[in-house]
Amino acid sequence: MNKLRAMIVLYIILVLFGCSPNEKHYNEWVMKGNNNYYYDNSGNIVKNAERAIIDGTYYFDGQGKMCTGFQNINGKKKYFDENGKRLYGWQRIDNNYYYFDNSNGEMQTGWVKDYDNWYYCGADGIMQKNSWVDNNRYYVDNNGIMQKNTTVNIEGHKYTFDSNGTGREAPYFSDPNWNINIYLKTKLPIILGNYYKFKIYDDLTMDVVPTNRGLYLYVRGIVEFVNQPSYGSGTHEPYDVICRLSMVDDKGVTSSTKAYADSNSITLGEKAYATWKIGTLPLMGGNIDMEFLTD
Repeated sequence: MNKLRAMIVLYIILVLFGCSPNEKHYNEWVMKGNNNYYYDNSGNIVKNAERAIIDGTYYFDGQGKMCTGFQNINGKKKYFDENGKRLYGWQRIDNNYYYFDNSNGEMQTGWVKDYDNWYYCGADGIMQKNSWVDNNRYYVDNNGIMQKNTTVNIEGHKYTFDSNGTGREAPYFSDPNWNINIYLKTKLPIILGNYYKFKIYDDLTMDVVPTNRGLYLYVRGIVEFVNQPSYGSGTHEPYDVICRLSMVDDKGVTSSTKAYADSNSITLGEKAYATWKIGTLPLMGGNIDMEFLTD
């Protein structure tokens, strides 16, 4: 009697889990509990293998369970969706983009070419955006596209990219007559001042002017009076906002010159133009670094 009961219980368990003690499965899916299994044409459960089945390619672990999500297969990462299908091409996963080889589904790292554009995926496979990549030699924009044949403003600095995507900082201002290039080293806009605070905006204009004392650089830009100490009067001149130029001559010697802002008094919360007259510049021209600071 006990043996009969045990056999009945076993039969019920097998039926509940989608099996029958006398049933064979060939080339078909079988669900056991919450897991899916696949039986091959020999009637064996597929294990530790990828298998192309009618509408897609699936992966089964050592127990034969169909897998989903990221899977490491023979040292290569692949991704299987919620239905177990292997994915290809660009895929958005947890708000990040990944690229999977169109033939074998392997997750790609490094450079990926898609049509005419180049993209860069990190060691974790995530497509990079708005960042310098590959040893900071190339830049990818908000869509992940490598920049080429263009000039881009990046964190207050202008960079020019050639047809190969190699970037170099572009001068903020150039005067071909005197062969002078000005490179802005301060990220604008910026707020400066010891006690009275002024904001300098990124819309500077510059002119190189020859005088009997040498070449001078005139810098003009908009400043805003943004803050003052409690004892302030409500108006002030931005005289302690300095524009400094640094140059390296042909012997490798660095020199610098600076000027204080020249402007009328500005009312708190208002904007006005300020001018910096800086001299003297090298007559033979060259590359000059510019920065804004406070003494």
